[in-house]
Amino acid sequence: MQARLYVVLVLCAAMLLGGALLYLWPQMQLVALNYRRSQLQAEREAVLRRREELRVERATLRQWSRIEALAKERLGLRQPEASQVIYVRAEPRLPQEREAP
Repeated sequence: MQARLYVVLVLCAAMLLGGALLYLWPQMQLVALNYRRSQLQAEREAVLRRREELRVERATLRQWSRIEALAKERLGLRQPEASQVIYVRAEPRLPQEREAP
């Protein structure tokens, strides 16, 4: 009789433990997923900030005045004199008149 009671108690304990695990497992997964989501969201915000910084840097680097100053200082370039400028007028071609490569 005592062995039977022991078996019943062990089965009840196993069922309670199994039920608790079935309840807690999805909760633990939810916590882990929320943690991962917040990590990804922080990473996304950092990437967006970096993208904006790069846009500003690109706009700064593309400024005509900056490019002109670099050409003068580093490359020794200067504005051409009027006698050095040659204007070329290109006549538009029709597609069938283009030469084959």
